[in-house]
Amino acid sequence: MSAPARHNKPQVTRQNAPREPTIAQLRHKYGVKDLRRLFRETVDRVLTVTNGDKTLTAELLGIGKTSVYCMTRPPGYRTISRPPSRSRVDVAREVKRLRREFGFKTQRQLLRDEIHRLLTLTGGNRELSAELLEIGRTTLYRHL
Repeated sequence: MSAPARHNKPQVTRQNAPREPTIAQLRHKYGVKDLRRLFRETVDRVLTVTNGDKTLTAELLGIGKTSVYCMTRPPGYRTISRPPSRSRVDVAREVKRLRREFGFKTQRQLLRDEIHRLLTLTGGNRELSAELLEIGRTTLYRHL
């Protein structure tokens, strides 16, 4: 009796297997940053324009001063002194001027714009968009 006939099927190995693009490759392709990095870079940019004024930066971005301090201090750093206070009217006036001049958006507007941009790039794939931004799907739905 002869040996059973072998089918000459090409074997699928790691080298020749069809590959799905990884999340890192998709982030690079679409130019996507995770939200922490996006917010941190925005805070740094606004701090540069406001000459380090954290109160004004917080107002421009629509976030609390504590959030600005947390994003700008090194890990383990504790502040003891308080910054000099400014009147709310002065801060509001300066915020309006800087928003007009530089086109700054609040953190909420920034997030919403980034979500819509990614949904357009991914063809409306909400799950992939949420994964690219490193947020949950419910967070993505909340900001639509």
